[in-house]
Amino acid sequence: MTEPRRFTEVERHLLDALLAGDHPVLHALRRQARVATTSDRFFSGGGVDVEIHVPRAEPAVRPTAFTLSDVAFELESTENWGQALLFVRDGFLARLTLSNWTAHTGRRRRANARRDPRHGGSCAGVGCLTCA
Repeated sequence: MTEPRRFTEVERHLLDALLAGDHPVLHALRRQARVATTSDRFFSGGGVDVEIHVPRAEPAVRPTAFTLSDVAFELESTENWGQALLFVRDGFLARLTLSNWTAHTGRRRRANARRDPRHGGSCAGVGCLTCA
């Protein structure tokens, strides 16, 4: 594990989009996100996995394991849409996965995040908490 680091602007933007909503679990996860740091990043041809560290002084959430996946994004320097996934394990933010960055040109751009319309919105974007 490397030394804790801050989230990039794109990571923070997508993390905020994934945690948007009025569900009590999302409120608790936003509190975790305020003190979270990144501990490692793993890059591949299809995206990046960002390992997240949350101090255990923060309360764990229940359910303790689920994935938020209702945010898609588009970067100006890519051809294709991507998807952001946020993994919660043992009640804490654990990993942010950004996938489908298949045509990166090397320029840094802001992400344009939006709710994935396939989710349906029946549970304020927290499908894995309510619909699972």
